[in-house]
Amino acid sequence: MHRSRINITLIVLLFLIIRCKKEVGDQINYKAPSNKYELAVEGGVNTFQKKQFIRLSIPALNKNDVPKPISNALVTINNYILSETDTAGVYAGDVLNNLNFNTPYVLKIVYNNKVYEASDTLKSASGPFQNDMPVSAIQQENNAVELTISKHTFGASKPERWFIAAPAAILWNPEKLNKKQDFSYSYTSGSPNSLYPLVNETRKLSAALTDTLTVYKFSITSAYSSYIYSVFQETDWKGIFSSSPGKITGNISGNAAGFFYAAGVQKQKIAVKDLIK
Repeated sequence: MHRSRINITLIVLLFLIIRCKKEVGDQINYKAPSNKYELAVEGGVNTFQKKQFIRLSIPALNKNDVPKPISNALVTINNYILSETDTAGVYAGDVLNNLNFNTPYVLKIVYNNKVYEASDTLKSASGPFQNDMPVSAIQQENNAVELTISKHTFGASKPERWFIAAPAAILWNPEKLNKKQDFSYSYTSGSPNSLYPLVNETRKLSAALTDTLTVYKFSITSAYSSYIYSVFQETDWKGIFSSSPGKITGNISGNAAGFFYAAGVQKQKIAVKDLIK
């Protein structure tokens, strides 16, 4: 009898909690965004291949909206024309001089009789590779190896972005602007809050001792790294004690969001056994 009363009490409490959550959710007023951008830019220029990709969209302004692709825009990088692909809003074209290090690359967009421009300087991806990788390895039984890949590394000697692909995994593809790709980031600045768990986010991979990883290192500018840092401050690293939302400033002129980047890319095959210390 006593146990039955407890069960009934728990059921009533659970019902009240669910009802309260629904009522609170129904009462939330979603404010209109203070920054209503005309367009958003994704992508950049890299040294990995001549063909470059830029994605243009109209940002979503309400919680139930989705970004809308922008067609019929004129897009150039250093006067090389990028044409819209079969994927609406994605523009592609060959940039033949994509190895001019320490040189600015300029994106120009003409849309709705307005001109938007951005520039970023290309950095070389040469230099130390394996020692800077955000990967640790632990050998287990039967020649199995557990790999831990950090998404964020703070206090690095220079800003970098990484793409680390496990054996038989899908490799980095600059064309897949609308697909999630597991990048890691190295910042020269410190952690915004080392106690917040998502700052220390990692992913685990299983590999054999004889496997190799395909690793891409992207050398990026401090400006682009700061932009990425500020984006995560308003998204992944947001906690209940975070400050009020701030404005994320990219490098696109006019009333546009996003960051056009230039990145030197270095690709290497790394033996898993060489990661074990």
